Amino acid sequence: NLVTDGLPALALGVEGPENDVMLRPPRDPKAPLVDWAMGRSILWVSLLIAGLSLFVGKHFFTGSVGTSVASGHGHGGEVAVWQTMLFTTMVLAQLFLALAVRSSRDSLFRIGVFSNRPMILALAVTLILHLGVLYVPFMQVFFKTTALSLTQLGICVGGGLVVFLAVEGEKLLLRLRS
Repeated sequence: NLVTDGLPALALGVEGPENDVMLRPPRDPKAPLVDWAMGRSILWVSLLIAGLSLFVGKHFFTGSVGTSVASGHGHGGEVAVWQTMLFTTMVLAQLFLALAVRSSRDSLFRIGVFSNRPMILALAVTLILHLGVLYVPFMQVFFKTTALSLTQLGICVGGGLVVFLAVEGEKLLLRLRS
């Protein structure tokens, strides 16, 4: 959690101001730090990440997606495969979320994917560390993970991408309403 949240959070701290920030009315100094809209957003995104992760883990465990525990496949033990997929989906969802929340209103593609170099570096380092946890043998033992196939990893990436698209979709709806 320190790695998947810590490095991207530090990089978000150096994100530049949003383009229209000076056109907005000032924020009420008595307003809560987390208002109703932000709290609602945090809640639904948290539930989405948890739900997607559990969906991937459950369906992999029961044999509905890819190689399953039921078929007896999986490196490092049956339980390690679906747990590793669940864990990887959560990690990738958090990384995709970090990209999506760089602006509360504008699309990532409008602000520029590479406009915050520390974010790209933080995401790259976090991804490399996570891949080490999946594919470096001594790290697999320590973290009780197992190597995922390309298909299994692709399923996890897809779960993370759903989070990114959902948050970008919410921002699009907010822009259309404005």
